[in-house]
Amino acid sequence: AADSYSAALDTLSTTPGGGSRSDDKLRARCLNNRAACQLQLRRFSEAVADCDAVLALEPRNVKALHRRAVAREALERYAGALEDCRALQALGAASAEVSASCTRLNRLVEQQRAEDSQGRDAAAAPTPVAPSGSGEADAAAAAAPSLTTEDDQAAAKAKAAAARERGGAAFRRGEFKAAAEAYYEAAKHEPLVHTHFSNLALALLKLEEPAHAV
Repeated sequence: AADSYSAALDTLSTTPGGGSRSDDKLRARCLNNRAACQLQLRRFSEAVADCDAVLALEPRNVKALHRRAVAREALERYAGALEDCRALQALGAASAEVSASCTRLNRLVEQQRAEDSQGRDAAAAPTPVAPSGSGEADAAAAAAPSLTTEDDQAAAKAKAAAARERGGAAFRRGEFKAAAEAYYEAAKHEPLVHTHFSNLALALLKLEEPAHAV
């Protein structure tokens, strides 16, 4: 389907006398539909580019904003995705899903900023020098995580992997509600793994509207 929309866009670009308002509207529809295809194919950068082109023609296009938010989140561009969700709210297109996305993305933006700040602080911090005579065994014991913590992390990782597998299987069967529930469970077990949230967003998008509807 993406190839068909690309062919239509090529035709519009080479049509003599193009550039009319009706041509722009048709071009926006083709780009928007191709963006939906790109999301299904997990070509998130291409989806963002198509949505950018739609919004250049139609800045208030709700579906382009929605699709770009999903693609940006999948690319871990959380600030941009949050901006798109807030734009949807400003346009009066807010839904329970959009509100939940704003809450989730706001948390991810703050987390990403904190991680970036910690990385900069770690790079700037001087390397500590252990005082002579310090107990190496004590230092190793303090640095090593407890066995219970490691066991808990392994169990959470296994549960998240199982939930992700269930979500993927449900998604392939077209059972998008079950897929969303499974991806949400995976995200609860591994809240720092952004892929779970991206998968959840895609499943919710499939529940929200038909894949190629404009």
